[in-house]
Amino acid sequence: MTLTPEGCAALYDALRAHAPFSKWNLPESDEIEFHVIRDRKVFGTYHYGDDHAITVSESVIGHWSTLSETMAHEMIHLHQSLSNRQTKAEHNAEFKKLASEVCKEFGFDPRCF
Repeated sequence: MTLTPEGCAALYDALRAHAPFSKWNLPESDEIEFHVIRDRKVFGTYHYGDDHAITVSESVIGHWSTLSETMAHEMIHLHQSLSNRQTKAEHNAEFKKLASEVCKEFGFDPRCF
C-alpha cells in the first residue's frame, strides 16, 4: 500500500464525516498538514501547536485497517488539542474514554489502539 498525504487527507475526511468525529467540530483536511515518513518506531503522530499536522509512517503501516486506526488515533489527539484538554500524560483518562468510543463505533481493537 502506497501512502500519500492526499490519501491521508481523504481518509481523514471520511472518518470526520462519521460519529463520534462528526460531533467534534474538527477542522477540514485542508487546514491540516499530512506527512508520510519512514520511521519504524512510530505509526503516527499529531503535532501540537498553532499548525495542525498528522504524520503517518509507511515503514510500519501497510494495510488500510492499520492506516484507519492510526488516523483515528491521531484525530483524538487533535480533538484534545483543540479542546485544550491534552495533558502531559499522552493517553490520559479522557483519551482512553474517547478511544473506547471510537473503537466501539469503528470496530477497532481497543487493546491495539
